[in-house]
Amino acid sequence: MYIIAICEDDPIFLNALKPIIESRLRKLNTEYILDCFEDGESLVSEVVNSDVRYDAIFFDIALSGMSGIEAAKKIREVDESSLFIFITSLNDKVYQVFQFDTFHFIRKSYFEKEIKPVLDLLMKRLNRDCERFNFRTENGEITLRLNEIVYFERENRNVIVHTKNHSYIITNRSIKDLRLELGDKGFFEIYRGTLVNLSYGRYIKDSAFVLTTGKKLPISRRKLPEFKEIFFDNLQKV
Repeated sequence: MYIIAICEDDPIFLNALKPIIESRLRKLNTEYILDCFEDGESLVSEVVNSDVRYDAIFFDIALSGMSGIEAAKKIREVDESSLFIFITSLNDKVYQVFQFDTFHFIRKSYFEKEIKPVLDLLMKRLNRDCERFNFRTENGEITLRLNEIVYFERENRNVIVHTKNHSYIITNRSIKDLRLELGDKGFFEIYRGTLVNLSYGRYIKDSAFVLTTGKKLPISRRKLPEFKEIFFDNLQKV
């Protein structure tokens, strides 16, 4: 089940967007919850003060009161993995949204043209990223969505899974197991014992993979040519 939110204070535009999203989800036989908010304050309150975590959020940038950009900033402080899609008639504001690992944006003046391809990309991304994996750690079981995992690394005899804000030592997987399990899900072993989520890649510089988190991971010289090809091919798909 996907949990999606729309934050839009224009009722006419909201009444146009909501049924399009619902229709696309029904065609995919997908279970979903779709919550609508008329202002940024109520959306932020729902996320910050409850256990709700949205898989995707559609924001109007020019909300009355708290702007969509301000709301996104507050939500990103507590939710590192939700996909953000910004809706705007202010083309000069578009560049500001990319500070939040933004998935996409839609211009209101081109809404009919842009909404369907963006929804298709969103569904592909959600189908891939929202798959959940259970790991046994020294402190008990944890469940992580695929898009929460930045990379795995082997350290001595341990395997560590890194998210943006946490690291866990897992005891029920080896790097070999993970490579076989996740190799077709956007992960690549760039160095012996280092398995990285390509979605968190920013760029390749020399023999290092620079992540959106700022972390730099070494790339094996032997694997560098293959990895460059796979990484740039992945950029075209997301």
